[in-house]
Amino acid sequence: MRRLAALTITVGLAAVIVARVGTPAGSSAALALGVALIAASIVGWLCEFVRLPRVTGYLAFGLLCGPSLANIITDPMARDLRTGSSFAVVVIAVIAGLRLNLRRRGPTLASTVLFAGTISVIVWVGIAASLSIVSVWIPLTSGLPFDERAVAAALTATLLVAASPAVTVAIIAESRARGPLADRSMEIAVLMQVVSLVLLAGWQAIAAFVFEGSAFRSADALVGVAWTILGSVAFGTAMGALLTLYLRYVGRELTIVLLTLCAILTAFTAPFGLEPFLAGLAAGLVVQNVLPEVGTVLHDAMEHAAMPVLVLFFAALGASMHVEAVATIGIFAVGLTALFAGFLRVGVSVGARVTGDTTPVVRALLWRALLPTAGTTVGGAAVAIALPDWGSRLQAA
Repeated sequence: MRRLAALTITVGLAAVIVARVGTPAGSSAALALGVALIAASIVGWLCEFVRLPRVTGYLAFGLLCGPSLANIITDPMARDLRTGSSFAVVVIAVIAGLRLNLRRRGPTLASTVLFAGTISVIVWVGIAASLSIVSVWIPLTSGLPFDERAVAAALTATLLVAASPAVTVAIIAESRARGPLADRSMEIAVLMQVVSLVLLAGWQAIAAFVFEGSAFRSADALVGVAWTILGSVAFGTAMGALLTLYLRYVGRELTIVLLTLCAILTAFTAPFGLEPFLAGLAAGLVVQNVLPEVGTVLHDAMEHAAMPVLVLFFAALGASMHVEAVATIGIFAVGLTALFAGFLRVGVSVGARVTGDTTPVVRALLWRALLPTAGTTVGGAAVAIALPDWGSRLQAA
């Protein structure tokens, strides 16, 4: 009861401040962060009390108090939270990298790549083919000629193939999950995002040519995605190498050093068009595979201290959900989600057979771990920039 009362007081005070006083530009970020950390953590505890995951509470708080519903977290505050969530994504990525020891996973690495590739192909082909067939009746594509409808279906399927490793890793870290399902889901989610970025490069180039007849824009799209992937990995690897040298020869004030590393990765990825998650993942991988014992200790320490980061990440994710957009696209959104879940389940089943994975929990539950697709935001934004008319409508959907 005390926690419920604390939640009521926190949200009530925030509502009064927003309604009566307003949120000056200099204080909106602090208010949003404070409310999110206090209230979302209490909601997460209440969800755990009724045997629901804590992250459900974090998401529910962000959605219910966000701009689409109660508007206690206003649009400017939600933007501030999203900015802070970029730092959270980097922290989550470093945790993921510190968990992946390529030497220990060497014997199963090829089967994991095959597993992820099989899922990606089945999901992409299934969704692209299905959307191509029904594209005449979909509001987003009904007015387009056949070739543009086909490309639009392929682009939509590409965005859905992108599993969200940040969400997957965050859930694993929050629940302290261990075992084959946690390992498989994290590895496959990362690989599926890489596959989606490669597919996005190709189809964005084709879309630029089909929609606008511009070969130059097509080449520019390919170069842009190649820079995002290779540049992110190179930058993260360099930062990971510097951290490894520091750990080997200095090894003091690790909390400050790790926070500084994550802050640098956050600050320099967006301005240079890099992917924060890939950069953070590469940095963690370098440390884990050069200094495995130190990397494991750092992973456990960061995972145990990650609660504020996870609260911020999921609360920002909930606040960024557009309920009005879901209401507008209605049946199309529900149908697309069901289609994605169905092909994802088929892909996991086929991938397990192809790779010989007989682990029951992986066959039964892996598809659920790969359902989040929050990582497609960057891809949707890229399509919206490249194709201002149709792409912006796809991003809203």
